Amino acid sequence: LLSLMIEQALKLLLDQENGKEYKIHDLSSLFNKLQLPVQAEIANQVAMDLNLTIDGFKDELQKNNLVFTNWRYFYESQNSITASIGFLNVLYSRVRERIIPSTGPSNITVK
Repeated sequence: LLSLMIEQALKLLLDQENGKEYKIHDLSSLFNKLQLPVQAEIANQVAMDLNLTIDGFKDELQKNNLVFTNWRYFYESQNSITASIGFLNVLYSRVRERIIPSTGPSNITVK
């Protein structure tokens, strides 16, 4: 579910940046839609946190690109499915830091 949380956080961040809603699940595509300075900041922070190069960050993002979708249908896969939990944890943390907290009332009612 961590990959799903990253997907939703990226979508929220994109909505805050440009008011657009994206209906894709591809983490790499969502990440690449962020403004270039935001992409660079997140990539640099994650790379530093995990002692990766920027190319290493890009490789990890690509390896974990469709983790939620792939794991959701793992029983149909003929191939092994892996995920880098450490990378996903750090990426989620760094994306979440960029989200601007809502100051208005929530439209969600919890019963």
